[in-house]
Amino acid sequence: MRNLIRSRGGIVLAFVLGAACASAATATAAALITGAQIKDGTITNRDLGPTLRAKIAEGLVPFQPHRGRMVSGVVAVRGAPTADGYVETGVSFPAPVTSALKTQVIPVGSRGTLQCQGSADEPSAGRGYMCLYLTARFGTGSVAVLHPVSQEPRTTSRFGFVVQIQDGGPDAGLRGVWAATSP
Repeated sequence: MRNLIRSRGGIVLAFVLGAACASAATATAAALITGAQIKDGTITNRDLGPTLRAKIAEGLVPFQPHRGRMVSGVVAVRGAPTADGYVETGVSFPAPVTSALKTQVIPVGSRGTLQCQGSADEPSAGRGYMCLYLTARFGTGSVAVLHPVSQEPRTTSRFGFVVQIQDGGPDAGLRGVWAATSP
Protein backbone atom coordinates (compact mmCIF):
# COMPACT_ATOMS: atom_id res chain seq x y z
CA MET A 1 0.00 0.00 0.00
CA ARG A 2 2.86 2.40 0.83
CA ASN A 3 4.41 1.78 -2.57
CA LEU A 4 1.09 2.60 -4.24
CA ILE A 5 0.83 5.96 -2.44
CA ARG A 6 4.49 6.84 -3.23
CA SER A 7 4.10 6.09 -6.92
CA ARG A 8 2.75 8.53 -9.48
CA GLY A 9 -0.40 6.42 -9.86
CA GLY A 10 -1.03 6.62 -6.12
CA ILE A 11 -0.80 10.41 -6.16
CA VAL A 12 -3.33 10.57 -9.00
CA LEU A 13 -5.61 8.14 -7.14
CA ALA A 14 -5.42 10.23 -3.97
CA PHE A 15 -6.17 13.40 -5.94
CA VAL A 16 -9.19 11.83 -7.67
CA LEU A 17 -10.56 10.50 -4.37
CA GLY A 18 -10.09 13.91 -2.72
CA ALA A 19 -11.85 15.70 -5.59
CA ALA A 20 -14.72 13.22 -5.47
CA CYS A 21 -15.17 13.74 -1.72
CA ALA A 22 -15.10 17.55 -2.09
CA SER A 23 -17.65 17.46 -4.93
CA ALA A 24 -19.95 15.18 -2.98
CA ALA A 25 -19.80 17.47 0.06
CA THR A 26 -20.64 20.57 -2.03
CA ALA A 27 -23.51 18.80 -3.81
CA THR A 28 -24.87 17.55 -0.50
CA ALA A 29 -24.74 21.05 1.03
CA ALA A 30 -26.48 22.55 -2.02
CA ALA A 31 -29.23 19.94 -1.76
CA LEU A 32 -29.68 20.45 1.98
CA ILE A 33 -29.77 24.29 2.18
CA THR A 34 -33.00 25.86 0.92
CA GLY A 35 -34.25 29.44 0.66
CA ALA A 36 -36.60 28.79 3.58
CA GLN A 37 -33.58 28.20 5.82
CA ILE A 38 -31.97 31.56 4.97
CA LYS A 39 -33.05 34.42 7.22
CA ASP A 40 -34.62 37.39 5.39
CA GLY A 41 -32.18 40.22 4.75
CA THR A 42 -29.02 38.15 5.31
CA ILE A 43 -28.03 37.69 1.66
CA THR A 44 -26.20 40.78 0.41
CA ASN A 45 -24.92 41.88 -2.97
CA ARG A 46 -21.48 40.44 -2.11
CA ASP A 47 -23.03 36.98 -1.71
CA LEU A 48 -24.23 36.98 -5.33
CA GLY A 49 -22.14 35.91 -8.29
CA PRO A 50 -20.85 38.55 -10.73
CA THR A 51 -23.20 37.42 -13.52
CA LEU A 52 -26.31 37.79 -11.35
CA ARG A 53 -25.09 41.15 -9.99
CA ALA A 54 -24.67 42.39 -13.58
CA LYS A 55 -28.18 41.22 -14.54
CA ILE A 56 -29.68 42.99 -11.52
CA ALA A 57 -27.77 46.19 -12.40
CA GLU A 58 -29.15 46.01 -15.96
CA GLY A 59 -32.69 45.55 -14.63
CA LEU A 60 -33.01 42.06 -16.10
CA VAL A 61 -33.77 40.50 -12.71
CA PRO A 62 -36.48 42.36 -10.75
CA PHE A 63 -35.56 43.40 -7.22
CA GLN A 64 -38.14 42.35 -4.65
CA PRO A 65 -38.03 43.87 -1.20
CA HIS A 66 -37.72 41.29 1.52
CA ARG A 67 -40.51 40.79 3.99
CA GLY A 68 -41.08 43.72 6.30
CA ARG A 69 -39.32 46.30 4.09
CA MET A 70 -41.19 49.61 3.86
CA VAL A 71 -41.40 51.80 0.75
CA SER A 72 -43.12 55.21 0.52
CA GLY A 73 -44.06 57.93 -1.92
CA VAL A 74 -46.34 60.81 -2.84
CA VAL A 75 -49.74 60.90 -4.57
CA ALA A 76 -51.63 63.89 -6.00
CA VAL A 77 -54.68 64.09 -8.27
CA ARG A 78 -57.02 66.94 -9.20
CA GLY A 79 -59.41 67.59 -12.02
CA ALA A 80 -62.88 67.37 -13.45
CA PRO A 81 -64.56 64.00 -12.96
CA THR A 82 -65.20 61.61 -15.82
CA ALA A 83 -68.74 61.00 -17.12
CA ASP A 84 -69.20 58.33 -14.45
CA GLY A 85 -68.23 60.76 -11.67
CA TYR A 86 -64.67 59.63 -10.86
CA VAL A 87 -61.30 61.34 -10.59
CA GLU A 88 -58.48 58.83 -10.21
CA THR A 89 -54.77 58.22 -10.55
CA GLY A 90 -52.52 55.19 -10.45
CA VAL A 91 -49.51 54.78 -8.18
CA SER A 92 -46.67 52.31 -8.82
CA PHE A 93 -44.50 50.86 -6.10
CA PRO A 94 -40.75 51.41 -6.67
CA ALA A 95 -40.39 47.62 -6.77
CA PRO A 96 -43.00 44.85 -6.60
CA VAL A 97 -44.01 43.86 -3.08
CA THR A 98 -44.25 40.18 -2.17
CA SER A 99 -48.07 40.08 -2.25
CA ALA A 100 -51.14 42.34 -2.40
CA LEU A 101 -51.54 44.65 0.61
CA LYS A 102 -54.55 45.77 2.64
CA THR A 103 -55.07 49.55 2.63
CA GLN A 104 -56.23 52.29 4.95
CA VAL A 105 -56.88 55.97 4.18
CA ILE A 106 -56.05 58.39 6.99
CA PRO A 107 -58.06 61.66 6.58
CA VAL A 108 -56.40 65.10 6.71
CA GLY A 109 -55.39 65.95 10.29
CA SER A 110 -56.47 62.58 11.71
CA ARG A 111 -54.44 60.32 13.93
CA GLY A 112 -53.18 57.03 12.56
CA THR A 113 -54.53 53.58 13.31
CA LEU A 114 -53.02 50.40 14.72
CA GLN A 115 -51.71 49.43 11.26
CA CYS A 116 -50.90 53.02 10.19
CA GLN A 117 -49.16 54.58 13.18
CA GLY A 118 -47.27 57.24 11.22
CA SER A 119 -48.27 60.67 10.00
CA ALA A 120 -48.05 62.75 6.83
CA ASP A 121 -44.62 63.93 7.99
CA GLU A 122 -43.41 60.42 8.90
CA PRO A 123 -45.53 57.87 6.99
CA SER A 124 -45.37 54.26 8.11
CA ALA A 125 -47.31 51.06 7.53
CA GLY A 126 -47.57 47.81 9.43
CA ARG A 127 -46.59 44.57 7.70
CA GLY A 128 -49.02 43.74 4.91
CA TYR A 129 -50.51 47.27 4.75
CA MET A 130 -50.41 50.36 2.53
CA CYS A 131 -51.35 53.51 4.41
CA LEU A 132 -52.40 56.68 2.56
CA TYR A 133 -52.06 59.81 4.71
CA LEU A 134 -54.08 62.64 3.13
CA THR A 135 -52.54 66.13 3.40
CA ALA A 136 -55.20 68.05 1.38
CA ARG A 137 -58.69 67.42 -0.07
CA PHE A 138 -60.49 69.46 -2.71
CA GLY A 139 -64.22 69.14 -3.27
CA THR A 140 -66.39 66.56 -1.62
CA GLY A 141 -66.89 62.88 -2.19
CA SER A 142 -65.41 59.65 -0.98
CA VAL A 143 -61.80 58.52 -1.37
CA ALA A 144 -61.10 54.88 -2.16
CA VAL A 145 -57.97 52.82 -2.78
CA LEU A 146 -58.50 50.09 -5.37
CA HIS A 147 -56.66 47.11 -6.84
CA PRO A 148 -55.62 48.34 -10.33
CA VAL A 149 -56.88 45.24 -12.16
CA SER A 150 -59.79 43.77 -10.19
CA GLN A 151 -60.85 47.18 -8.74
CA GLU A 152 -61.32 45.43 -5.41
CA PRO A 153 -61.57 48.15 -2.72
CA ARG A 154 -59.06 48.50 0.11
CA THR A 155 -56.35 46.41 -1.56
CA THR A 156 -53.32 46.87 -3.80
CA SER A 157 -51.70 44.64 -6.37
CA ARG A 158 -48.05 43.61 -6.05
CA PHE A 159 -47.18 46.54 -8.33
CA GLY A 160 -49.26 49.45 -7.03
CA PHE A 161 -52.77 50.82 -6.52
CA VAL A 162 -55.38 53.30 -7.78
CA VAL A 163 -56.63 56.26 -5.73
CA GLN A 164 -60.17 57.23 -6.69
CA ILE A 165 -62.44 60.13 -5.69
CA GLN A 166 -66.14 59.54 -6.35
CA ASP A 167 -68.72 62.35 -6.59
CA GLY A 168 -66.14 64.97 -5.67
CA GLY A 169 -67.63 67.89 -7.54
CA PRO A 170 -66.29 69.83 -10.55
CA ASP A 171 -62.73 70.28 -9.24
CA ALA A 172 -62.11 67.25 -6.98
CA GLY A 173 -58.67 66.27 -5.81
CA LEU A 174 -56.32 65.25 -3.07
CA ARG A 175 -52.68 65.21 -2.06
CA GLY A 176 -51.01 62.82 0.30
CA VAL A 177 -48.14 60.53 1.14
CA TRP A 178 -48.20 56.77 1.41
CA ALA A 179 -46.17 53.99 2.98
CA ALA A 180 -46.33 50.27 2.23
CA THR A 181 -44.69 47.34 3.99
CA SER A 182 -44.41 43.85 2.50
CA PRO A 183 -45.98 41.10 4.63
